[in-house]
Amino acid sequence: MRTVCLTLGRLGAALDVGRGVRTRPDWNDSALLTGYPRILALLADLDITATFFVEGWSLLHYPAHVADLLERGHEVALHGWAHEKWSRLAPGEEERLLGDGLAALTSAGVTVPGFRAPHGVLSGQSSDLLAALGFRYDSSLLTEDDQPAGRLRPLRGDLVNIPFTWPMVDEWQYRRDRPPTPDQLATEWLYQVEHRTDELTTLVVHPHVSGVLDDRYAALERVLGALADDPDVRVCRAADLLAPRSEPGPPPVDAPPDRWIPYLRARGALAGPPWRWGPQETLAGGVSCEAVRVGDVVVKRPRELLAVAGHWPADRDRVLAEGVAMGRFPGLAPAVVDLDEPNLVLTMAFVGGEVWRDQLLAGIVDLDVVRATATALREVHATEPGELATADGARRFDELRLSPYFGGIDGTAEVVRRLRETTTHLIHGDYSPKNILVRRGGPDPDFTVLDWEVACAGDPVFDVAFLLTHLVAKSVHLPAHAEAFASGCAAFVDEYGELDEHWLATVLGALLLARVDGLSRLSYLDDRARAEIRGFARSMLDEGGPLPWHRR
Repeated sequence: MRTVCLTLGRLGAALDVGRGVRTRPDWNDSALLTGYPRILALLADLDITATFFVEGWSLLHYPAHVADLLERGHEVALHGWAHEKWSRLAPGEEERLLGDGLAALTSAGVTVPGFRAPHGVLSGQSSDLLAALGFRYDSSLLTEDDQPAGRLRPLRGDLVNIPFTWPMVDEWQYRRDRPPTPDQLATEWLYQVEHRTDELTTLVVHPHVSGVLDDRYAALERVLGALADDPDVRVCRAADLLAPRSEPGPPPVDAPPDRWIPYLRARGALAGPPWRWGPQETLAGGVSCEAVRVGDVVVKRPRELLAVAGHWPADRDRVLAEGVAMGRFPGLAPAVVDLDEPNLVLTMAFVGGEVWRDQLLAGIVDLDVVRATATALREVHATEPGELATADGARRFDELRLSPYFGGIDGTAEVVRRLRETTTHLIHGDYSPKNILVRRGGPDPDFTVLDWEVACAGDPVFDVAFLLTHLVAKSVHLPAHAEAFASGCAAFVDEYGELDEHWLATVLGALLLARVDGLSRLSYLDDRARAEIRGFARSMLDEGGPLPWHRR
C-alpha cells in the first residue's frame, strides 16, 4: 500500500499582507472565488480529505472558510503568520509568530496542531519551538539542501516531520524556467507515486495555482481521480499519519516548577508559547501538599504524610473532593483547570492577592475584609452539601481535623463527638487567613478562598471557630493591636449572624488549645503567648465562655 499525503497551501491575502501591499482580505481573489470551490467540490466527489496549511492571519480573517474546511472533514494546520520567509526570522520573532499562530489555530477549534514553514524551510530552532508549543508534526524541509526520503522523521519528543520534495509541489513545477504543461505534470506525479520505493509521497497543491486555470485544474482532477481509483493507494491527511499520542507520564514528585511543564502540557493544562509559562515558583505553606506555580496555573499534589513535626498521615484522594468543592463556588474559589483523578493532582487557575494572614501579622485588621469573609462563609454554609455529604467526607474531616487536632488535648472528647456527629451544613474545614487572598482595588475588598480539601458536611460552628482561633491568637501575639483584633472578632460574629455562643466558645477553646499544644501548633506564638492562651482557652472549653473579646 502506497500512501499519498495530500496537502494544500495558502488561503487568502496573507502573502500580500506580509509583503505590505494589502491590509485586509481581498474578497475578489480568484483562488477564493474559483480555486477553493472547485477543489473542495472535487475532493467531496472523490471522498478525499486533505490538510490545508493556512496562515495565522488568514485563520483570523477568513473564519467562515476555515470553519467550512473543518466541517467537511479536512484538517487545518499552520502556515506561518503572513507567509514570512521562515528560515530567516529572528529567534524572538519566530517564537512570537508561532505562539500567536497556535492561539489562532486553537480558537478555530483545531486540536492536533501541525505546521509547514512558508517557503518550505525551517529555521535552526524551529523544531525545538514547535515541540515546546505542543505541535504534533511539521511538514517542511529541515534545511535548504534537505533531500528527505519518503518516511516520517522524528524530531523532538512527540514531534515528527512529514517530508515533501520540491518536484511534488505544483507552484515549484510551474515556475521552473522550462515548466511542464499541466498534462505533463499530471503524468510525472502519477509516475512518481507509482514507481517510488518510498512508503510516503507528500503532494503539495495550491488553489491559486492548480484551481483557477482550466488546464491546470484538469490535470489535478486527473491525478486525484487516478489516486482515488487505485486500490493500492491511500490518500490521507497529515494527521492521519501520526501514531496515537502516548498518555502523559506520571506527575513529578517534590520537583521544581519547570519539571511540571511536560506533564501540564500533556494534560492540556498549560497553553500558549513558552514566554507565557512564567513566573515559575514553588509556593510556600505546603504542609499538606506540594504546590507550584507555572505561569497562569497552580498545580497541587497532596502529600500522604503532612509536613509537621509529628506523624500525620492523610489519604491523597482528598484532592478529588477539593476539585468538586471548588467547582461549587466559582468566583470565591480558583477555577479548576484540570483534575487528574488517577494521579490525584489538581491544577487550578493562578489567582493573585495578598495572603490575609500576612496583613494580620502586621497588625492590620481591616474590618471590611473581616465582614466580607464572614458573609462569604455564611453563603458557603447555606449551600447544600450535595455529593460532599458522604462517609468519605466524614473520614477526611476526622483524619485532617478531629483526630490530629484534638488528640492528646484533655477534655475535648465531647467536642470531638459532637463535631463528628453534626453534618447539617457544607463546611470549608480550613477557613483560615492563610487560605484567603485579599485584593483591594476599590471601596470593597475582593478575595479568593483556597484549600478546599477538607470540605464536607459538618457543623458550621467549626468554620467560624477555626477562623476566630487565628484572630484571637494574633491578638495575644500582638498585644499592641489586641483591641483591633477584638473588634475584628466581634465584627466577624455579628456579620455572620445567629450562633450558639456557648457552643462557639467551647469549640473555640478546644481549637485554641490544639493550636498551642497539639500536632498543628501556631509557629509564631512564644512561650508567653502560649501560656496566656492556655489560661483562658481552658476555661472556655470547660465552662463554655466567655468569648475572649467579651473579656476586655
